[in-house]
Formats: sequence, structure tokens, C-alpha cells
Amino acid sequence: MPDNQWGFAHFEVEEDQLLERKSCLDHIALLLAGRAAEEVVIGSAFDGAGDAEGCDLHKASDLATRMEVQLGMGEGLGYFNLTSVEQRDRFRRSNPGVAARVERVLGREMERSREIVTHFQSAIERIADILVEKATIEGEEVRAIIRDSPK
Repeated sequence: MPDNQWGFAHFEVEEDQLLERKSCLDHIALLLAGRAAEEVVIGSAFDGAGDAEGCDLHKASDLATRMEVQLGMGEGLGYFNLTSVEQRDRFRRSNPGVAARVERVLGREMERSREIVTHFQSAIERIADILVEKATIEGEEVRAIIRDSPK
């Protein structure tokens, strides 16, 4: 693999899995985990974490916004019928209170991601070594590494 190409993890999440607050928060933590790993393992997050609609930070922000203004899972009680990512982005940018609530959710879940990464750092580094060597790793092997990691 050329030095300028980065890997990624792909998770498929069904929309109906995000109907509970805990599931939504878990998904936000998952989306922020790559950045958390960069911060914990490397010491700094790289550019690109928030520069495109398809990026994880953007997805996490959108889900936190949906929780806050559409799903009744936030600090506020207002409901707004925002049917697109673009509408939610504009709404969040133009409503400082909503933006602050979304930021609090993201901050809490980012901290939780950092704690998880720190706890499993040796397993993450082992998985990274395998990826450098073989370029891919199957889910069962990842589960075994995590299961066998020091607690």
C-alpha cells in the first residue's frame, strides 16, 4: 500500500438500531474512536477528521443533532422536522444553544472513546501491526486479540 493511503474500518448500522439513546451515544463514540486513537496512540489527530460530509466527525455531529432536535434524546424538548444533513447543519450553525448541546454530547463521547482506546491500547497496537503486515484483518481475529488483551 502506498504511504499516502490510509485504511479505514467499515461498520454497517441499521437505522432501527439507533432508536435508543444508548445506541445513538455508542454509535457517536464509535465514530469518534479513530480520532481518539490518533490522539492516544500517536499523540495528535491528523487533518481530515472534519472536512467532508462522509467523514466520521461529520456523521457524529449529524447524529448528535438528530438526537437533540428530532429524536427527543437531547437536553431540549423542541422538535424540528429537518430531513437532510444539510438542513441539520444549517440549523445547528444558526442556533448557538443547539450547537452547544451537540458539542457537549460530542465532548462526552470523545472522552469515552479516549478511555476505551487507552484501556485497549495494546490490542489496538497489535491489530495495527497485523494490518501493516497483511493489509487486512478479519473480525474474528480482532475479537480474539481484544478478548486476550490485558484487562
